[in-house]
Amino acid sequence: MTALGSVGLLLSACAAPKTDSLADSQSSANEANGNYDAGLDEDSTASDGDLARWLGPSYSASTLAMGVPMPKIVVPPRPLYCVPFARNASGIPIRGNAGTWWRSAYGKFKRAKTPRVGAVMVMRQTRRIKFGHIAVVTEVLNNREIVVDHANWLNRRRIHIGTPVRDVSPKNDWSSVKVWYTPGNRYGAGVYPMYGFIYPEPSQMFMTVQNANVRRAPSAKSARVTTLPMRTKVEVVERITGASWYRIARRGRVLGYVFAPLIKPLS
Repeated sequence: MTALGSVGLLLSACAAPKTDSLADSQSSANEANGNYDAGLDEDSTASDGDLARWLGPSYSASTLAMGVPMPKIVVPPRPLYCVPFARNASGIPIRGNAGTWWRSAYGKFKRAKTPRVGAVMVMRQTRRIKFGHIAVVTEVLNNREIVVDHANWLNRRRIHIGTPVRDVSPKNDWSSVKVWYTPGNRYGAGVYPMYGFIYPEPSQMFMTVQNANVRRAPSAKSARVTTLPMRTKVEVVERITGASWYRIARRGRVLGYVFAPLIKPLS
């Protein structure tokens, strides 16, 4: 199901959009040269509407299994940047250009390096995408490939539905990705550095109650990664089922695991 399934996007109530199924010279040039400004935050003129009824079914795990992927590009009634699209599709009310979202989410929304349906994927700013870029995860196909919906990817302020994204990082940590080039029916050549994924639920901020060892695995016998001083603020990204351990992050970087009694929630 597309991320837009139950979301009223802020778009003008004009005629229904048409699907752009052909490559054009501008899109090809953008893909080849990396001339993107995808991540600006600019709201479109607003009126409520359910975009899902225009678009039909999206690319999904089931269509992939049948060998019939369905990524497509839709022309909205009014041009659209990636930020207002992702904000409305995900329900995460962060403001600012795409490259600022990771920092803005700190202490407000959960962040992680693991994709999840409904999360916002956040790309770093680069010379190629100077404002960064964000997209909404609609499918997790395996540990190396996801599907997203997003806007303005080829710098033409259109909506890209069912776009596959592949993790190409050496450690499979989603630190760098390739993105499907829909007009060419293939993955694009560019490799894009990532911050990670912002989840729509509030973050869990904790503080160490004494000096706390951070371990590589949730066990006191595991190798020590670092020691955090007392009163260090950390973000809990995962509670370990059946064990008194948390997986923690600090300043957006996952550190490892800490024994639960060594940290307490911030009031």
